[in-house]
Amino acid sequence: MSEASSANEHGLISDAGKSADNVAGIGKSQGRVLVRWIVAFVMLAAVVTGFFDRISIAVLFTDKGFNSAIGTNFHPVALGFLMTAFLFAYALSALLLSFLGDLFGARRTLGYAAGVWGVLMFLMGSCNSYVLMAAYRILLGISEGPQFSLISKAIRQWFPAGEQARANSIWMMGSPIGSAIGFPLTVWLVAAFGWRSSFYVLGLISLVFVMPLVLVIMRKPSSDAGTDALQEISTSPVSKIEGIRQLLKNPRVWMLCGYGIGMLTFLWGLNGWLPTYLSRARHFNMREMGFYASLPFILMFLAEVASGYLADKTDTLCTRHAHSAVVPDVDRDRRDQRNWQSRRRDGPDSDRLAD
Repeated sequence: MSEASSANEHGLISDAGKSADNVAGIGKSQGRVLVRWIVAFVMLAAVVTGFFDRISIAVLFTDKGFNSAIGTNFHPVALGFLMTAFLFAYALSALLLSFLGDLFGARRTLGYAAGVWGVLMFLMGSCNSYVLMAAYRILLGISEGPQFSLISKAIRQWFPAGEQARANSIWMMGSPIGSAIGFPLTVWLVAAFGWRSSFYVLGLISLVFVMPLVLVIMRKPSSDAGTDALQEISTSPVSKIEGIRQLLKNPRVWMLCGYGIGMLTFLWGLNGWLPTYLSRARHFNMREMGFYASLPFILMFLAEVASGYLADKTDTLCTRHAHSAVVPDVDRDRRDQRNWQSRRRDGPDSDRLAD
């Protein structure tokens, strides 16, 4: 009896230990999931802040103090170059410097880049020269260019394949949110504290808020998140080259490129000149200009949410229709087969008797 009771006790202790381990494992897994989604919102904050820095100067195109300090005198070509210089530098940097994320890691590169954004905003706030302002805008474009590729790399590291689409949708909302908030925020800062202070405040956001968040929270996913997302598909150089060749032959790729060019031309046309148009052509005051300049981007945000929902619904509906058109109706076939077997069993006169 004593041996049996001892065995039962050992069994109970073992079961209790297993259940405790299961509870601990569930709690740890939930913590990992929470960390992953916090990282997604940190990346959203980085994109929103980056858009603050990109578009803030468009509000200053109509500011007398700003034009007087750098000597543009409201000349549209000189002012437009400040935006164009940034965009050309941004495009080249996105193409040529994205490899820095592979060398130093997405977390370090993005975190230190946010620090560079803040320093450059402080330099622009203290600037009294058009040449220096243009140079700082070029440097800002270079430092912000790899941002999206770094975030995409971090998404692949932190999130399993089944969650990457949702994680990408979070940080991609940063573009319309950044413009929707950035215009009225910059207008308020300029009206309340002057154009130089607007640069200083936006620089502080990058230095004090975004940079620490990225460096502290976006640590190695293997230690903090424990996710199974570290699943890189290794391919040989030959297969990569062949994949690129097939990609370039696909006409849908070039259609998407054309769509992207048109969309970005429209987007940066709004970002660059909508505040100036509202102020100088429509004679809006600062408060009205801030609201109406942000309105297209508020609607853009709502449209992105609605289009994502509609895309899911229409994709499901189209898939269902395609399935019904291609796959035979199994239930109908089974029903017809049962009816045929029943008529065969009852004899040839069963149909007439039923009538």
